[in-house]
Amino acid sequence: MRRCTSPVLCLAAAAPLLLAAPPAHAGPGAPAPAPCADGPRFPLTSRIEGGPGVYEAGGRSGTWSLKLTNTTGMSCGDVHPVVVLVDELRELRPDQTRLEFDDAKHRPHPVHLETTDEDELVGAFDDGVPGFTVGPKETVSVTVRLAFAADAEPNGVTVKAAVVQRRGDKGDWVGRSDDYAFRVERGPGSDPDSESRFGTGVVPGASHPRPAAVPPAPSPRPTPPGPRPPGRSPRRRPGPPPRPVPRPPSARDPDSRRASPPPPPPGPDGCPSPTNSPPPG
Repeated sequence: MRRCTSPVLCLAAAAPLLLAAPPAHAGPGAPAPAPCADGPRFPLTSRIEGGPGVYEAGGRSGTWSLKLTNTTGMSCGDVHPVVVLVDELRELRPDQTRLEFDDAKHRPHPVHLETTDEDELVGAFDDGVPGFTVGPKETVSVTVRLAFAADAEPNGVTVKAAVVQRRGDKGDWVGRSDDYAFRVERGPGSDPDSESRFGTGVVPGASHPRPAAVPPAPSPRPTPPGPRPPGRSPRRRPGPPPRPVPRPPSARDPDSRRASPPPPPPGPDGCPSPTNSPPPG
């Protein structure tokens, strides 16, 4: 188990915030919780899920969650996340940032932020309430809300979270999260002279990172019929024979429009009767 003395993620400054005073919920002489594990690896895996890719200064809060997963066979109690905000300009102040978390009973609590020597903001999920308990092989989701004041400058910010188990006046570093990067931009609510420096409500349906718009899928083309499977061809029923189409008379020959006279009847000897043709001249 590693103590909370590593300079990574400003934990050297974050641990005193959590351990400066005994927890209000613990009575005098209360036993410290058992350590989660004793080894080189963190017993908890932590990841940040959800959250918008852009925050509007003076706008509504963005909601995201911190997932704590216990990879061991022992329960891990009195766990407190510690959040670090690193902005590119190193100008972000605690009074320009509003951070809240929900405890195990889904009650909201503020996170008190302080500025470190590296001009980074650090705050522990404490507020005098008991820490989270993550059972063996279980996952606990902590809801977090974040907003920025109207006078916050456009900036890029990265949020990281470390997880500390409080054990009396000591603390064990038991987990570390991935990075959550986003931007703070000006918007309609970015008015430094406004009476309300923070917006109200939360950004609905936010996700981190914000996915690009997906065009609608084209309509599928009809599939051409495939080759006929081997076997007998379907038997067709015989239909009536086609009717002969009469040939229209030629417009150039008006006599062709007249009906041809019937042939003469045969004579007594069976030969055709002579026609009244003009004698040869």
